[in-house]
Amino acid sequence: MPKKKPGLGATSHSEGTYDHPGPHLFQQIVRTHQALIGSFSLEVGMSSARMGVLRQLDDAEDGSMGVVDLARALGVTPAVVTRQVQELEAEGLLRRRHASRDRRRHQIHLTPRGRRAFAKLHERAHELQARVLDGLTDQEIATTCRVLASLRSAIGRQRRNSGD
Repeated sequence: MPKKKPGLGATSHSEGTYDHPGPHLFQQIVRTHQALIGSFSLEVGMSSARMGVLRQLDDAEDGSMGVVDLARALGVTPAVVTRQVQELEAEGLLRRRHASRDRRRHQIHLTPRGRRAFAKLHERAHELQARVLDGLTDQEIATTCRVLASLRSAIGRQRRNSGD
């Protein structure tokens, strides 16, 4: 029987095998992501949602973002971001300022304390990465990186094509 293209008619059989390994790959990617984020969140005592907000603000070109832009970047609703912003602001990790052109909108900025907290998270992430990758060969890591980059490219192409 010929191999099927990924995503085209790949079905699960009663014995748990697939016509194509694509669905299994996606399942493994999701499980791995959940395990990494869950483990790291427990280790640092911060939810992935909060870490995401801090990361986006640290990466922002001018050091600030609006709630809608943060929500879009994180793939969540503005209400989710607003709740995180309120909590992080109460902890002194970020600050809201009125946007210069529209006083009804706010720009979110990391405070110096927020920058230090993110820098510490970033450092701890590198430590976790070193521990997790310790048993893998350079070739395994390189192959995984190539596969994941190819998947991101395919997702990007699919998004662009679906917007036609």
